[in-house]
Amino acid sequence: MDTFGTTASRSNGTAVVAVRGDVDLYTAPRLWEEIDAAIAGTPHELVIDLSGVSFLDSSGLSVLVKAHKRLRPVEGTVVIRGAAEQVYMALEISKLTSVLTVEAPARRSAT
Repeated sequence: MDTFGTTASRSNGTAVVAVRGDVDLYTAPRLWEEIDAAIAGTPHELVIDLSGVSFLDSSGLSVLVKAHKRLRPVEGTVVIRGAAEQVYMALEISKLTSVLTVEAPARRSAT
């Protein structure tokens, strides 16, 4: 299991939360705490960088929905960036790609 962690920054109305490790039942509450703190003061945009995440379960998906619901009343947006293919598939299957702004994963080149 990967070691879970987050880092947050903020600039010009955009909050960025970078996540590493697995996001599951045990780590999702910690992710929500970080996101909640990052969006305090209502930024216009929340970017969640999932490039360091290899596993995202329904608890993690729930955190993303919660962030969306928190920002929607202030016309804020949630952008998911850097999702690995497996994580992107979870977002796609759950239909979150139609609710959130989810950047498609980079395709691996055949070498």
